[in-house]
Amino acid sequence: MTNQQTAKLILDRAKPLFKREYNVQYRIKVVYDHYDHQFNFYMIRYKPGHITRVTPLHHVKSTWIADLEEILNLIEKDLKLTIVFAGFEGIKWDSRNSYIQRPKRKVG
Repeated sequence: MTNQQTAKLILDRAKPLFKREYNVQYRIKVVYDHYDHQFNFYMIRYKPGHITRVTPLHHVKSTWIADLEEILNLIEKDLKLTIVFAGFEGIKWDSRNSYIQRPKRKVG
């Protein structure tokens, strides 16, 4: 599956979940699964006073940061949501030399 097809599949699954409701926050969460060597995509729906809903969207059997970057660029063009990352501590983007997720601080 190409990156364009993957992004389209994620968008097709995320758009029906995105309803413009009052006082509701939507996010896409990307998790790097070190054990299965894949990226997992989730849609998070948060409304104060209600249960936070997390819906799995898709998983990508790749650990190439360039592929992830292309998929996210295609998703961001169409769906303007906050993207949250987990499991990417200390890993940098290929195109820009910045961290995807900041490394955890060492206390002490």
